[in-house]
Formats: sequence, structure tokens, C-alpha cells
Amino acid sequence: MAIASRTLRLLTAGASVVLALGLLALVELVAGFFVEPVRPRQDLGDAVSVTLSQLEVNPVPLARDVDLLWRNEPGARKTQPVIPQAFGRSDQWTLENNSEGFRGPEREAAAPGGKALRILCVGDSITYGYNVDQPDPFPQRLSELLAGRYPDRRFEVVNAGVPGWSWLQGLRFLEVRGLALQPDLVVIGHGTNDQLPPARVTDEERFLRLSGPLDRARHHLAALAAETNTYRAFSRLRSGPTQDGYSRGCREQILRWGFCHRVSLDQIATTVHEVSTLAAAHGAGLLVVNTDFVQTAAVEATKRGVEQDALAFVDAVAEINRRRKDDEEERAARLGLAASSVRPSTEGEAASGMKRMLLRVLVPDPTKTYRVAGTALYRPEFSFDAPVRDDGAMGDERAGDRVFSATIDVPGEFPAIEYQFHQGDKAEFAAPPPYGSVLGNRMLRSPGNLVAPIDVFGQSLFMVERAHPDRAGHRLMAELIADKLEEMPAFRDHVRGARR
Repeated sequence: MAIASRTLRLLTAGASVVLALGLLALVELVAGFFVEPVRPRQDLGDAVSVTLSQLEVNPVPLARDVDLLWRNEPGARKTQPVIPQAFGRSDQWTLENNSEGFRGPEREAAAPGGKALRILCVGDSITYGYNVDQPDPFPQRLSELLAGRYPDRRFEVVNAGVPGWSWLQGLRFLEVRGLALQPDLVVIGHGTNDQLPPARVTDEERFLRLSGPLDRARHHLAALAAETNTYRAFSRLRSGPTQDGYSRGCREQILRWGFCHRVSLDQIATTVHEVSTLAAAHGAGLLVVNTDFVQTAAVEATKRGVEQDALAFVDAVAEINRRRKDDEEERAARLGLAASSVRPSTEGEAASGMKRMLLRVLVPDPTKTYRVAGTALYRPEFSFDAPVRDDGAMGDERAGDRVFSATIDVPGEFPAIEYQFHQGDKAEFAAPPPYGSVLGNRMLRSPGNLVAPIDVFGQSLFMVERAHPDRAGHRLMAELIADKLEEMPAFRDHVRGARR
């Protein structure tokens, strides 16, 4: 009887487990009908929350990470369109992550005697190489460039860039994983993600929440559960008004500056110092690179941190912008047209509250019709859509020179405009679905009346769009970084064969 009773209890327990698993499977199946596929959103009420909720559809495949919030998905392979597409082109880019999530090949084992100089590149989507093909990000270009310059020396360049990372994520990566790779040199650049997108919770607070074992365990479970339809369904039921409030750190920023960013300016400068201290403690040289092509206020905060510790610094943004300006001035001189210039408003113009902008573009086919359309930067309530012409009238300097022009009157309180030229109804830069591009438009800042540079229709020298360099931009960045690395002691010792 005892054996039979025990057998019955085991059968009952087994049946209960099978029934429970069946019910869970049914719930998962039903939940799948109520959960629409996640699609990219441009509404970044809180950029980190949006990123974490859309890892599966990010252009660069990402995975939750209990230490770093997110990281690149190890082993990911993907080919997709360049965003935005330049007029008349259909470019694509392929990404391949290694088993550690670094873009590029598998890392080499540590060479006996330290014969390879290991350079660890840490950063965001710029370092990762968003929108450029697998061989083109500046870390990969740097590796090729150094091998060409010093064929009798070995170099290993690790691309540890992760799209969306801030300065605090870069610091945390170095603390928990990066410096464990024993780099000889660290090349690091952040900024855009710290200051450009809005935040409701600061990065510092998010990391503090992960400092306890219970929070870390919860985050681990969330990372596993996030792959299920059931979790996604309940997550969407929970979302909404509860996400509208600001954290204490954000409220403090709002009281001081009127808005909240993921990392404050003071904290950026402090973090640069902390990165410097950490790298020095591990015997690694440090090179800071300005990769903030959007030119947020993070640039000046980064420079403060650099100056505090007298760090090696490459301002890639300033150099690329300088070369773009040289190209614009050469084009104007070659065409015999006025160079770009700003003229302060006259009293009459100031009284009207308007400033006048002459927009110009060199077109590929002068037999077509063209127009320019845009808005005030971040102020879509002011918009314009006007024909551009090549007839020597209404601001156009010379008829028949393929430079089409339009004069736009803009309210003086708007410091900048963003715009695109169109051939007929086709924009010079188009974002194919399902992704948009909030930085695909041209942008002009001006305190007064402006003769704009002569743009080239469908082209943006060194840049795919305002935030990300193209392959030529990455190649130039690699050259600038290589030149600066050659001045650093660890590098000089390596090429002289005097490694420790």
C-alpha cells in the first residue's frame, strides 16, 4: 500500500508539472497574439528605457547586461541599408561581432613577452562604426594603418564600441571588463548620448540600482524573461503613466538647467578624470577622442576633464569640420561665387525680427527642378518649402552655373535650421523604412543673415549624416589617432622594441 501510495503521489506530481508547463506554454502562445512586433520609435521620452525595450530591433543587435545595461550581441551578423540613403544610391553595410560582442575578429591570446601592443577602443556608435561596412570603423582602420607603418611590429586593436553608450557606461566597462584585457593603450570617446537624448533617470542612478545583489538578480531574470511573449505583454501593461515621472537626479538637473540628461556636464568632466586614474592604475596609456559630431555641450565638459589631467587628446570633430569648411571654400572659389559668411542684421532687419539665409546647392542635373524644405531646429512650428533656382535672380549669383539658390527668411529667435534639398519630390537623403533618421537633415547655425556654403546635392563630405562619419571620415579619424598614439610613451617603447 505504501509503495502504491508513493507511486500515486509521484504520478500526481508529474501530471501537475506537465499541466503547469502546458498552461505556461498556452499563456505564452496566447500572449504572442497580443504582443505586436517591436518597432523602432523616434519618441525618446527616456532614451535608455526605449533602448532597453527595443534591443531586438536595434540596427546593431544588442543584449541586456547586468553590469553595463546593454552590450553588443555576441556573434551577431547583420546586413542592412545605410541610413539615410543618399540620392541615387542603395548602399548597405554589414556588421559582424565576435564571440565577446566586439566588432571584428576573435581576439588573439596574449602574446608571450607582450610582443603585440594591445589598443582598446571604447566608445559609442561612432567607435562601433554605425552605418559603415565591417572593414571601415576607425579601430579596424587604425589596425591596418599601424601595420602598414610598422610592418616589423605587432598590434592588436580591439573595437569595444557599443551604440548608445555614455561616459559612465564606458567607465563601467573599463572597471568590470575592459582593463581585464590588459590593454597597453586605451582610446576612448563619448559625449553625444550623455547630452543629446532626453532622460527621466540618470545613468548614475541606474547603476546605483544595480549595486545590490537582489537588484542584480532581478536584472538577470529580466534579461532571460525578456525573450518571452508573456514578459513583453506584462511589460506593456505596466508601461505608461508610471514612466512619466523624473528621478531625483533628473529633478536636480531640471532645477539647475531646466532639463535632464543621462550624464550631467560636471559628471562628464569627473568621469574623464576617473577613467584617467583607472587607466594609470593599470599601467595603460590613455587617449581621449572627441567623437561628438552633434556638438552637444558634452564637448566642453570632456575638454575640462582632459585639461585637468593633461591627457592626450584628439579633436576629430574639429578636424573633420575644418576640412569640410576648406572643401566648401575651395568650391566657392573654383566656381567664382561668394564664400560662406555671416552678416549681422541691420537695424531695420532686427526690428522685423527676421534674418535672411541664402541657401545654395550644386546639382547633378540642371534640367531638373529643385526645392529646399526644412524647419527651425527642434522647432517644427516654423517650416519652409521654397524652389531653388539658377537664373541669376532672387539671390542666385550667376545663371546657368548649376548652383541653385533660394533666400529664406527665418525668425531671429531660432538659432539654427535643418533642411534638405529635393529633386522634384525626391529628397537628397532618404531614410528607408522601417527606420527613420532624426539626424539625416543638413543643419545651419547663424546669429544673423547668412550666405550658406555651397552644398553638393546628395553628398556630405566625411559624414553619412550629422552624427556618424562615413568610411572616409573613419579613415581620417584613424590617421589622427595614429599620429597622436605615436607621441605616447608606451607606443614609442613598442616601436623601439623596448617593451617591458
